[in-house]
Amino acid sequence: MAGYFCLEIAKNGSILSITSPENYSREQILPTNAQNFLDCWNEETNKELRKQINNVFNCSYPIDFDAKINNSTLQIIGHRQSDEKAFIYIKPPQNNKILSENEWTNLVHFSYENSGTCIFFVNDDATFYEFNEKACSMHGYSREELLKMSVFDLNPFFTKEMWNIGWKGLEIKSASAIETKHRKKDGTIIDVIVNNNLIQFGNKKLLCGYITDITEKKKIEERLNLVDFAFKKTAISIFITKEDGSFYEFNDAALELHGYTAEEMEKLTVADLTLEVKREDFPMAWGELWRKLKEQKTITFNSKHQKKDGTPLDVEIRTNYIDFNGMELNCAFVIDITEAKKTEEALRKSNERYEYATNAASDVIWEADFIENTYFLSQNYTTYFGHPSGVYQELYKNEWIRNIHPEDLEKTMETANVAINNGDNTWVNEYRLRKNTGEYANVIDKGFVLRDVQGKVVKLIGSLNDITFKKEAERERENLIKELLISNNELKQFSYITTHNLRAPLTNLISICSMLSTESISDTKTLKLIEGFKSSTFHLNETLNDLIGILIIKENRDQIIVENDMKLVLDKVLSSISIFVEKKNTKIEVDFSEVRTVKFNAAYLESIFLNLLTNALKYSHPNRTPEIKIKTSMNADGSIRLVFSDNGIGMNMKIVKDKIFGLYQKFHSNSDGKGIGLYLIHSEITAMGGSIGVDSEVNVGTTFTITFK
Repeated sequence: MAGYFCLEIAKNGSILSITSPENYSREQILPTNAQNFLDCWNEETNKELRKQINNVFNCSYPIDFDAKINNSTLQIIGHRQSDEKAFIYIKPPQNNKILSENEWTNLVHFSYENSGTCIFFVNDDATFYEFNEKACSMHGYSREELLKMSVFDLNPFFTKEMWNIGWKGLEIKSASAIETKHRKKDGTIIDVIVNNNLIQFGNKKLLCGYITDITEKKKIEERLNLVDFAFKKTAISIFITKEDGSFYEFNDAALELHGYTAEEMEKLTVADLTLEVKREDFPMAWGELWRKLKEQKTITFNSKHQKKDGTPLDVEIRTNYIDFNGMELNCAFVIDITEAKKTEEALRKSNERYEYATNAASDVIWEADFIENTYFLSQNYTTYFGHPSGVYQELYKNEWIRNIHPEDLEKTMETANVAINNGDNTWVNEYRLRKNTGEYANVIDKGFVLRDVQGKVVKLIGSLNDITFKKEAERERENLIKELLISNNELKQFSYITTHNLRAPLTNLISICSMLSTESISDTKTLKLIEGFKSSTFHLNETLNDLIGILIIKENRDQIIVENDMKLVLDKVLSSISIFVEKKNTKIEVDFSEVRTVKFNAAYLESIFLNLLTNALKYSHPNRTPEIKIKTSMNADGSIRLVFSDNGIGMNMKIVKDKIFGLYQKFHSNSDGKGIGLYLIHSEITAMGGSIGVDSEVNVGTTFTITFK
């Protein structure tokens, strides 16, 4: 401002620079050695100036005030440039250069029109009395347009009621400042601060409003608030440290992690938190870290911290060098990896144990790491296949892929890819793998997929096992089964041929026996021979019939199955052996109330009842009346259970357990049985998919439990 002293001062009053107008000296305004604007005056003036300087820094528009020095009054204009700096314009003393009233008026008018601050003079009805060019440019209107408008046109959120209340408030306080919003001509909403003063101009009262656009400032403040909030509330511990290791700033997570209050943390340094180095060695270690940080700008490393209560913490520290307004700082992100380290150690031990186990079990452990792009093969790969083991730096160029049989490679890779792409976590491959000797081994490969939280595959882990001997054993077993099937078929054919070829001559022998008359034979020896011949022939015929029946049961699996009424089948069998039953005065108790019918081969069911009943009568106890109990029930799985029990002479299960359903097994010397009945029952039941069990006790009785499929 021409003809004025211009002082650039800081908020605390210190003089940053001074410009003197032509023909004036610094000493006319300030003492020669003064370094602070507020120290240049007498006590009374100084007190008033302190108040005015505070007003300058609190207002966005120029402020006029006076100061007395050496019996002279100085006119001063203060204008804030930023939160930290302002310009003070001082009019030279009147006795050296006097401005005329017209010059002063022109100066004020020039300052008003060219001010960088938007200024409005408003009538009591909210219409505009006057405004400067900045008011027009800020809102995008021409002077003519603004003269036709009112406060309500610029402030869409302001009401007449609010205006009236504000005006009345100004009549009491004469000044106020509010933060509100204005609407520009193009519709843009801007944030503004309005400093209002009520002035008396002639016989009119006017509101003088200084309006500052703070839209960008608000955005910056919001961003800063967001950054500050994020810094304070983020879950990751953040420390900003100075070059001497003291803390410039820290967030809530840092306090929570280490267990200190903010007041306690402010008194600490990095040396108080770290356990990585001894206290006496810390300055040197910290200095070396700081040197590397300034050189590399960012460093990540693991360290050990301790909490307030002494609990050790494993941490990962990511440090970043920053220059903040000329201040060198270290912004460190501290992540608690204590649990991760424990898990890592547990995993290491687990892998170590697994490695020992797999070495003993001859498994090869492999791992494909898609993050590190590496492939790992355990020591057993060398032990059993002769190829180098360990870590391979290229995922798709390793000893495993190179040695898969060319005919198996495509299928092997495809099986793994299909599992991965379908979201499966496991797969099994079987292929041929070349040993270092050149021969191929049959291997089975079991893989497992590890994915991250987004489902992306990060690792494949698996085990490889040489099954060459197993495959050879399987081939031998298959060959043996084929040979057994051939032998079995040959035996069947032999049985069919034998029974067929024996049937004709045996029938002839029976016919001959029936025609033989012994009435004319007087020789006793001859009679015995003939009777023996007849008896042997009849027994041979029965045996042949039994064997043919067994062969039919064993061979014919597709028997006709019908719904059988067990009561009717039992009655039919009892009718056929009624004489035998009555002779023994047998008591038979039957309970088919729960299940009466069963799907089974009718002939087999009749045979089962017949053999069980005749056995119960044959082996009844000589000293008591035979009692037979027959009961059916339904199992939980829907199968039918038939329980047949008697009170006969019983058997010693320790002796007969593994023989009871064998062919031609007889367990009582006084019986005329052939030892084939239970074998037939077992064959008939198992041929239809059922099962039979037995429980017996000598001189107590026997119980058979049959389960129908």
